Amino acid sequence: MNISREQFMMLHAVFVGDIVWRIGRFIDKHCDLSHPHDGSKPLEPGIERDRVILDLVTRARRDFDIQCERGMTQFVILGLGYSRAFHEIPAVQAMLTEPGMAPGRRVQAVLDKVVLAEARAR
Repeated sequence: MNISREQFMMLHAVFVGDIVWRIGRFIDKHCDLSHPHDGSKPLEPGIERDRVILDLVTRARRDFDIQCERGMTQFVILGLGYSRAFHEIPAVQAMLTEPGMAPGRRVQAVLDKVVLAEARAR
């Protein structure tokens, strides 16, 4: 079965839209992002938050080859709970591009470091 480029792009858009929806629902159920670390205004569920989630998912996939849903979810949680630009910090970029680890494990390593740093600060 062959599909056209247009059909493929439609399927891809539905796939990405589903991921954004699932990540949003996961955050609603399991995460308290009411006080982002960077002091930014927390995003309420809706179109604006979905756009930010889509942007973070796109960055995770494009810039850091994170393809698994768990890794994308962790990337989004870091973006919404820590800083929207956390991936631009040089130390984080180095961790997210480390060649010795799978992309999903790289995000977990960043998340582990953030949680450890937060625990030490308290």
